[in-house]
Amino acid sequence: MRVLEFPEPRPTDLPRLMPSVHDQLARERKLDGRWIQPLSQVDLEAVASYWRVGSVPRLKRYVNLALRDRDDRQLRHQPGASKCQGSSWSRVHHRRNGSRHGA
Repeated sequence: MRVLEFPEPRPTDLPRLMPSVHDQLARERKLDGRWIQPLSQVDLEAVASYWRVGSVPRLKRYVNLALRDRDDRQLRHQPGASKCQGSSWSRVHHRRNGSRHGA
């Protein structure tokens, strides 16, 4: 039996990892991947700033947060939509820094 070692994925690997992560998230949402617009460069940079190296499940969680945040922003800009309190990213930031509700 051979054991192959691979380096941990890094933010520089995001362009190669994103199609697979995107497809997995689309399947989990029971959507055709063509219906989910890929993340913008700004969103990719935000994901990269939180996901430094390693865990692909953690990367997937951050990509999912970026997609939800983008959806929230789009909903807020529709006429008659109610304003949401805080973005998905702000909730992650506060959790990482030890505060609970953005206080």
